[in-house]
Amino acid sequence: LQVKEGHENEFKSLFRRYVIDIQNHGRPDMAAYVHDKVDDAYVEKEFRTFLCSDLLRGQMRGLLELLKEGKSFGDFTRKDFSQTGAARTMALDVKKFFKECLITCLMEIPDDYRPIFNRFVDESCYKILPELEVDYTPVLTIPYEQLPADLKLWEERDSWLLDQETKGKIKDAKGTSVAKSLEKDESRSSILWR
Repeated sequence: LQVKEGHENEFKSLFRRYVIDIQNHGRPDMAAYVHDKVDDAYVEKEFRTFLCSDLLRGQMRGLLELLKEGKSFGDFTRKDFSQTGAARTMALDVKKFFKECLITCLMEIPDDYRPIFNRFVDESCYKILPELEVDYTPVLTIPYEQLPADLKLWEERDSWLLDQETKGKIKDAKGTSVAKSLEKDESRSSILWR
């Protein structure tokens, strides 16, 4: 996503508070917020300014840290945080969750019964509580009227698929950008969105 030429300072000024919130996502204390990394949200390339897709990718690192600090949510593990993908996948460590939950409920397990308990967890926990993965894809929603002209070319075309009702729904839906890139080169994947 390229910031419109000539509007870089105005955009950065207006978008600054959102960048700070996204970069500090997951920090429980606002006093610990980092304010001096706002420029990391942008990539300067060939005298043009782009909104870096790593801004939204990085948001999930903060949420994962917040989950780890929680009680039962501390059992989530990082599963897929690729360099070019949009989604961030976290999985519940079912065995760890099960052991901690049961130990809390049972208060204390005598040493003689620990092997039986561990075997029960190993053999039965997935039958009781299936694997759980959370796939989170942060998106940036842009009002339709603010989309660039090349994304509105369909309006000029006649198609039996695009009746007036469908055209209205498309305009109401807005545009959504996802921090996903088919580029494997990190320097390009950070400025190309889908």
